[in-house]
Amino acid sequence: MGNVKVLLIQDSKDDRMAFKRFIKVENIPYDYDIAKSLSEANKFLRTKKFDIIIIDHVLRDGTPFDILNVIINTPIIVSTEAGGEEAAVKLMRAGAYGYLIKDKERHYLKVIPIAIENALKRKEYKKRLKLLSHVVMNVNDSIYVTDMNDNIVFINKVFLETYGYEEEEIIGQKSIILGEVGWKGEYIQKRKNGSELPVMITKSTVVLEEKENEYAFVIVARDIKERKTMEETISLMARHDALTGLPNQLLFNDHLRIAMSQADRSRKKVAVIMLDLDDFKSVNSKLGHNVGDLLLQAVAKRLKTFLRKSDTVARIGGDEFVIMLSEITREADASNITKKVLDTFKKQFIFDDYTLNITASIGITIYPTDGNNADTLVRNADIAMNNAKKIGGNTYYYFHTMKNIDRMVL
Repeated sequence: MGNVKVLLIQDSKDDRMAFKRFIKVENIPYDYDIAKSLSEANKFLRTKKFDIIIIDHVLRDGTPFDILNVIINTPIIVSTEAGGEEAAVKLMRAGAYGYLIKDKERHYLKVIPIAIENALKRKEYKKRLKLLSHVVMNVNDSIYVTDMNDNIVFINKVFLETYGYEEEEIIGQKSIILGEVGWKGEYIQKRKNGSELPVMITKSTVVLEEKENEYAFVIVARDIKERKTMEETISLMARHDALTGLPNQLLFNDHLRIAMSQADRSRKKVAVIMLDLDDFKSVNSKLGHNVGDLLLQAVAKRLKTFLRKSDTVARIGGDEFVIMLSEITREADASNITKKVLDTFKKQFIFDDYTLNITASIGITIYPTDGNNADTLVRNADIAMNNAKKIGGNTYYYFHTMKNIDRMVL
């Protein structure tokens, strides 16, 4: 070990000389200074920096406690006569890194290099431990440690903030109080107040004593609530119309496929009602897109009022809306709803200074008569709706009766 700076505080001349001889004979590369008293030691400490301090337990002008109270970051080793072990232990508890038991033959000198090496290693360990503790306590993730019996034995600061516990409330509790977790993956845990907390868990094992087969579990829990909320928002935006909040065509088709499967099992029908506002372009061109948007929102609101929970109304683009009626028994059910839709347009739409009279053209398909998949049903309903629009609007057509020109004008 080279370049270790040592301060020996020793008021015994013989011990000082013995130390010097030992360092010289053993050719130990210590850069050392020797103080005969505490007052002299303090002079050295004011002008120099040392890696280690070796201090005798008995000094004329003080005790090692006087140094321990002043020196914080420099390891201190105490030397004491045989029988002074109890005092040395007290000094260890006060912060000393080790102690040497002096003997008449001064064999203890041979232990000094080992004691210094151990003290310096301990200092480095404490430094790393302090750094690790700082990282663990201030990392953005919650960390908790359980013993072999699933008792929580350690938590960091973020854990307390995230889960809502005080330290004394959670230490010693079984970790199951937070919820079951595996080694890695997304889980739902519980806060103290009972609310759910979505987390990404990473769990690892730390061996404490190999011979005793003693180990602990370190669980890192990352709060993914914001990510989950963002994912849900993105999913919602991807499957809903931003202006009206209604399902878009993607979500509508999903609902339609489910309804078709249910209809197959119950031997019932599904109706698809396509609706397009008549002369909507003139609203945008004459009154502006803001009024047009208000109109679309108002139409969406009205369409939702008379549908069942099992039905779906969606905006699939521009001024086009589509309604799905699930598990109907006859076409008349679709006709009744369609008439209600047309009736609802008889009521004027009023926005600030504008009063609008709007009608709609509607096309209807019935599953399974008019198609055996969602795309075909929607496409055929659109064809029927366009046919209704061609003859002036404010009416509806069934796709399968178009050849008969079965027209109803309301």
